[in-house]
Amino acid sequence: MRVAGLLLASALAPAVAAAGPIELQDNAAFKTREGTTVRATVFRFQASAVRMQVLPTLGLLPQGTYQRAGLSIEDAVKVKALARLSDGDMLIANGGFSGAKVDRPIGLVMSGGNAISLPDYSMQRGDPASACPALRVDRPRRSGVLCVDGQGRILVQHLDAVAFESCVDAVQAGPLLVEAPGRNGICEQQTGDRAYLRTALCTRKTGAAAVVVTLDPVSLFDLAQWLAAPASQGGLACDAALNLSGHTSSGALLRKGDAKAPWRKFGDGSFPLPNLIVITERAARTGVRPAAPARVLVPQRTQRLAP
Repeated sequence: MRVAGLLLASALAPAVAAAGPIELQDNAAFKTREGTTVRATVFRFQASAVRMQVLPTLGLLPQGTYQRAGLSIEDAVKVKALARLSDGDMLIANGGFSGAKVDRPIGLVMSGGNAISLPDYSMQRGDPASACPALRVDRPRRSGVLCVDGQGRILVQHLDAVAFESCVDAVQAGPLLVEAPGRNGICEQQTGDRAYLRTALCTRKTGAAAVVVTLDPVSLFDLAQWLAAPASQGGLACDAALNLSGHTSSGALLRKGDAKAPWRKFGDGSFPLPNLIVITERAARTGVRPAAPARVLVPQRTQRLAP
């Protein structure tokens, strides 16, 4: 771990657009273990000042429309139902994974109290000979869940710790990059940890949260190291953080101010998605949540699916 590399992030000018509850820092940067600079955009906000929703693609489309391919970040600006959700600050980010049919998510998705898809309990086999203790045991492939509860709290938790009945909106993703209380959850020796563009969600016990979109490819370990590092070392000091998928699906849209303000796109965001994470200004006038697809029953923990 190169502490000097992390200091690169704090040495840059803040470049923060602060009007409204969503603050934009569009020049963050940090260094990897190899000394490569990774540029990133950070969107900061307080959970108490925003409303976070998980919106499935099919719930955003007009009635009678079926879009097998899902909806990409870059195409989300064309959806009028999204634009009408708020006349204040609005952030749209990619969320979750999908299978061969993009409009069918892999793992738990809840929207407005409705469970859209079931949790995924598939496991990665442990390697008893691994130098990293966490890799010696079986573990979930998608180990983390973003849960927004009835009080509007934004929680990032391990799959085994989530009380599904408390979530109004939720999406399962992973892996957990930072595990509470602020520990890097990725092993440096983890095989297959290739560098991709990434989107991550960071939470702190204070109620502060951030969405991070990297503009350069980065490994899970290096991203987690930066997210977990204290602010004095240029990190984000996350108490917990979740990987929200990446590569060409990684991206975000930001609209600052009123509904007439232009959208700005960050990251790639060209790959269609089964659902979006939408963050709006709580104090602003808000529209009606788009209708969610049919509800499914979330199984009790005793009914865990086979790996």
